[in-house]
Amino acid sequence: MAGNSGTVSSSSSRDQSGIAGLPASKYLEKKRATRNPERCSRVYSSELSFSFIGQESTCREGHSTKEVSVLTRGMSIFLFILLSLLVYIAALVALVRATGRLRYYRFDEAGFLGMAALDIVAGILLFSAVATPLVLLTGSTVESVEGRVLAFLLLLGIILVSGAAAWRSLGWSPSSQTLSRLLGGIYCLLLALAALVCMVLIFLPGR
Repeated sequence: MAGNSGTVSSSSSRDQSGIAGLPASKYLEKKRATRNPERCSRVYSSELSFSFIGQESTCREGHSTKEVSVLTRGMSIFLFILLSLLVYIAALVALVRATGRLRYYRFDEAGFLGMAALDIVAGILLFSAVATPLVLLTGSTVESVEGRVLAFLLLLGIILVSGAAAWRSLGWSPSSQTLSRLLGGIYCLLLALAALVCMVLIFLPGR
């Protein structure tokens, strides 16, 4: 009796736990399917279809994740370039106004030092705004060309505005200080020359 009870308990536990880690219901379904070839083919075809559906859903999720990452990168690049354009415009305005007021101060006055420092900061911001599209748009050949064209246009704006500011600063005026207007005009000419050199360098092969 003990042996029979042990056999019954083992068989019942086997039916509950299944074979090879499978649930009892899944095991019974497979067992019935093996006795009926048509049912067997339907069971295995359903399993294959579920596996293919799972693979397809995984591919779709990966594709959607890639699209989201590309969109996020494009938005961040657009925002950085827009910010650099705003900084570029503000730096041009600061350069023109600071250079225009620079010539009315003697070089040993505090006003001259303040306007000269503003001129220097404006020049640094201008070339930083030019370098932004060159750094960000480097993903492909098309983006690289777009970045160089945008940098070329920004450098052209620096040349035009700096040349006009230098012309205005070097012009004689009764109330202007000679040394101050010469220093301001020379600084603007150096900015225009640096922009011209950068304009040539960005289109050289290998750059």
